[in-house]
Amino acid sequence: MALAAYQLRVAGPLASSSKAGIIPVQAYLVTTEAAVAVEAAGYFNSAAARLPKGSIISAVMAHGGTPVLKNYVVTVNTGAAVTVVLQATAAG
Repeated sequence: MALAAYQLRVAGPLASSSKAGIIPVQAYLVTTEAAVAVEAAGYFNSAAARLPKGSIISAVMAHGGTPVLKNYVVTVNTGAAVTVVLQATAAG
């Protein structure tokens, strides 16, 4: 399935820019879909205007069954295509 606009909430400036470029935001996703669907290429493309590079997405998935929480980072946003990766904890 595809991302429905009502499933994604964005906190922070929308389409705001600074001298450094677009400001990343914190987004929240709640869906009944499994993580494999959310992690599929193109899932967040419809929200490209709302998810600048560097944004963090906290996702609660499989909400209808056994919920799973994962955090993702937007690594690429071409304006039409959004690429996310699972957040990894890294030292400093």
